[in-house]
Amino acid sequence: MNGIPIWARVGAKVVCIKRGRWVTVPTGEAMIGPGYGEIGTITHIETDTDGVWLKLPKYPDFCCVHCFRPLVTEADDVALFQRLVADMPISERLDRLAEKLNEEAAR
Repeated sequence: MNGIPIWARVGAKVVCIKRGRWVTVPTGEAMIGPGYGEIGTITHIETDTDGVWLKLPKYPDFCCVHCFRPLVTEADDVALFQRLVADMPISERLDRLAEKLNEEAAR
């Protein structure tokens, strides 16, 4: 296992979840990186003993994969949900929906 998350692939869109300043590993020198919530496209991936690194086109340095999450669209969410419930009878789907709504109402 190389430690690269399944969603981290060249061409994939990602969202920065890092707050605060960017520093290089292991020296701790300041570097330029994306801001929180910024969306980018992975152009290159590298691994080394310090971790997995993503290259985004707007920035000169590689950034740690842990500072990003995949960009998930509404269409992606719907497609995943449809695959999960495709073989489930409608009564079971409605029962699960009712359970979730009751949980939300109890909060």
